[in-house]
Amino acid sequence: MRVTLFKGSWQADWLVIGHRKLTGDPIIIETAEPGQPVAVLMHGMGDWHAGRYLASSVLHFQIAIQQFIELIAQKNDNQSTWKITCMELEQVMARIVSADEYADKDLWESLLDPAFQAAQGMEAHLIKQVSEMSKCGMMIKEIAGKLNLPLKEAYGYLKKVKSLQG
Repeated sequence: MRVTLFKGSWQADWLVIGHRKLTGDPIIIETAEPGQPVAVLMHGMGDWHAGRYLASSVLHFQIAIQQFIELIAQKNDNQSTWKITCMELEQVMARIVSADEYADKDLWESLLDPAFQAAQGMEAHLIKQVSEMSKCGMMIKEIAGKLNLPLKEAYGYLKKVKSLQG
């Protein structure tokens, strides 16, 4: 995690490309810096105090975003139902952080909080469905087929059901 102090007033070479929904903190490109790093600035009482980096360059930021876009395209097949797990989101974040020393894992995680919440909701719903099907005497292969899940993934949800019961 790389933290930079941004002292004083707004800088003319900061280009805003977005903001954090909850806090309004701007996501900027530092256009005067080599590689043009991407950061989130944290503001307070009319002064810019600190920021954390998402990526060491615009290119690294684009690559990171592209990884999430590819995951969504691969898993959701243009359907309205969320099908991405927390583990899959964490795996993409781990690749981003390991590929870019500037990338702040906690910051990425907070920006992706809505995706994590959707994944947690989807997983809770699947655990409930697996539990109900298991109670009805369905075998794991049948459960996987009914829920259109890979067998290994259905088994993982069944293990969670058993651990919650145990």
